[in-house]
Amino acid sequence: MRTTAGILCVVGAAASISLEKPDLNFDVVAPKVDAPKFTLNKASNFRSAADIKADAMHTMAGMAETKTETFHTAAADKINAAEEAKAEKAEAMYTAADEKLRSPGCASNPCQNGGTCSELLGGSATQHDYLCSCTPGFYGRNCETEYDPCADNPCMNGGQCKTMGLGAGCTCPTKFIRGAMCEVVECPDGWQPVPQSAYDMETGRKRCYKSHLTSSKLSFESTRTKCKEMGGDLIAADSQAISDILYTIREAAHQDFWVGGTWIPGTPENPECTAANVDQHRGPAFWEWVDGTPFVYEDWQFDQPNGCLDEGIKIALKRNGLPQTWQDKGKTDSSVFGGVCSLDIVPAQTA
Repeated sequence: MRTTAGILCVVGAAASISLEKPDLNFDVVAPKVDAPKFTLNKASNFRSAADIKADAMHTMAGMAETKTETFHTAAADKINAAEEAKAEKAEAMYTAADEKLRSPGCASNPCQNGGTCSELLGGSATQHDYLCSCTPGFYGRNCETEYDPCADNPCMNGGQCKTMGLGAGCTCPTKFIRGAMCEVVECPDGWQPVPQSAYDMETGRKRCYKSHLTSSKLSFESTRTKCKEMGGDLIAADSQAISDILYTIREAAHQDFWVGGTWIPGTPENPECTAANVDQHRGPAFWEWVDGTPFVYEDWQFDQPNGCLDEGIKIALKRNGLPQTWQDKGKTDSSVFGGVCSLDIVPAQTA
């Protein structure tokens, strides 16, 4: 028997009905509730709220990131714009300067002093869009500067300087002088270089010498004529070194010979010109070299000169063991065997 909602139901056979005292002790069963379903729904609702909150926070973070990116993008754009503006300004300034420096080329005839202008293609427009070929003596981009490479006279030994473009060249005076600057001096065949005396070094003169000794005797003037025929003159023995060379020649030849010293023509005869007073008629007041060399060096024998009238100087034989020295001899005397000649390869340069 089951009582439901206060209704008594009788189940059984209809023929045997027994009324018994009802048993009022029955169980009341509470309605069943789907507890698990309720718990899952609540948890589900809780997670949904958390997810919503997380989504919201994620969305806010995304918005913040987007805002940050936007800020950075804006800042970068601003910096780039400033850099571009700066670059454009610099380019504009360079262009202005370039235009200011840019030459119009040969159209403006920039080459001065007779220079020739040539256009240059593909070069720098600021400095090399044209080229000036300058005439001798001028240089510079526009041939505006005058230059004289011969101003300091680089040529030696009497060479003549000539301008060649921006440089200089030398024309040497004789075939015996050569080299780019005429620095090499050579003697002709059969001639030897004369050691330079003080006068030679002062004036730049360079000489060569040659013996003209003969088997027959010649006067002073006849010997001098032979020297002139060879382009020179009798040698001036104006230093000890030259005199030593002459003494060597005399010793080898065993004969006296003339050199270029002479009593000055027109000098009055000095009756006191004797061996006793030789100091009174020596020196440039009485003697000279025929080629114009100053008479500043003397090497007389101790008792010479002793003629003092139209005399010449000869290199004489040693006497009594004395060193070879100078002696005077009458120029017309034919007891001397020729002489020694000198040739100026580089003439003396005097003011």
